Amino acid sequence: MAGDISAHTGGGNVKLNLADMTLASLSADTGGGNMDVILPEHAADLRVKARTGGGNISIEIGDAITGSNTVEATSGAGNVVVEVPRGIPARVNASTGMGKVIVEPRFSRLGAHMYQSAEYELAADKLEISVHSGAGNVSVMSK
Repeated sequence: MAGDISAHTGGGNVKLNLADMTLASLSADTGGGNMDVILPEHAADLRVKARTGGGNISIEIGDAITGSNTVEATSGAGNVVVEVPRGIPARVNASTGMGKVIVEPRFSRLGAHMYQSAEYELAADKLEISVHSGAGNVSVMSK
């Protein structure tokens, strides 16, 4: 049975390696620390929200996801990096106030902040990614 995890710290760092877990949702936040998250392999319909007030966020998506999965990552001032396994269809909403937006070339630009892989619309197993930073760089890359 898939479970839910909630991790909170006022200002410290958050480091979660969940690769071998069965998980339905993750909510992680810190007032200002960095956040490193490795998501489960073979996740199904996973919902992830990661937020930091000023630190960096790094999220590694597990291989072989199924269903509709969502990842939201937001930093007030730090860099946000999401690593997506090759072959996983995804739609990406990426923006930053002052930094750069770097999105893997396999995702076609649809609008000002929207990108999508070619096979996304028809895929049964897919990923919706929303990444934002107030001042840092935002990157969505293949791993």
